Amino acid sequence: MVWGDLGCYKHFLPRIFELVLTAGALETPNPELVFGILRYGKWRTWSEQEQKLSSECLKQCGTPFALILP
Repeated sequence: MVWGDLGCYKHFLPRIFELVLTAGALETPNPELVFGILRYGKWRTWSEQEQKLSSECLKQCGTPFALILP
């Protein structure tokens, strides 16, 4: 997850969330990295639909990842 631009990240974000929520500990991407990129990508400036979907996924991840929510 170190290549591409914000458009690439948004494209793959649903799959990344899926992996974080369902994969085993050895298979999942680093949640801190995933959610740190959300902050870096200024996700609260995204469309209302993108924010809502991202917010729901963050809530499902639980603490401490929900702390990213305002």
